[in-house]
Amino acid sequence: MNLIVADTREQASQQAGQRVTAALERALATSPRATFIASGGDTPVECYQYLSRTPAPWGRVDVTPTDERDVPLSSQERNSRLLRHILQQKAARNCTVHEIDQFDALSQPAAVTLLGMGEDGHFASIFPDINNLHAVVDLSTRRRTFKIQTAANPALRTTLSLSALCHTKLIILLAFGEKKLSVIEHPQGLPIEHVFKQLKTPVEIIWSP
Repeated sequence: MNLIVADTREQASQQAGQRVTAALERALATSPRATFIASGGDTPVECYQYLSRTPAPWGRVDVTPTDERDVPLSSQERNSRLLRHILQQKAARNCTVHEIDQFDALSQPAAVTLLGMGEDGHFASIFPDINNLHAVVDLSTRRRTFKIQTAANPALRTTLSLSALCHTKLIILLAFGEKKLSVIEHPQGLPIEHVFKQLKTPVEIIWSP
């Protein structure tokens, strides 16, 4: 696990974008297509804006969200809609954004997974209080997706399992703020600990205040 500290959130976002681009290009050097597993939420927006301006073989890139709210496809709340709105323009306009239920049809392993993290240590829709947490973070499971609903987050969601998120060549965690740094330094008992302690996939953490 490698922690990279950036001076500003803009710099952190650009560094994450550069690493995503490099990972995609490495994968595409030996494969006809590459998969990018992309987080929703506010944290990665500037990174995606950077990627949208970055020349790359985007016509050979498939993008899928880490998790999704179970709302209509036309809803503004869908992560796939966010990804299409930001990524499918400028240099990246030829990338293909898929719905989460199409994950199994994409090239495996993924080239890169970009994760965000909440101050409660959740990632994707893997929250601390889900009743099936043990199953969702079980690296031996063959299940790629789980339905998630909690008291704190009552809206039904679909999340990729930890096994699916780790079926990638690189995990990048992008995080901002002192509270999230505290979680990174002391993840014990929180969902994100399972990402940090797994040995299957290298993890790079990019953080800024």
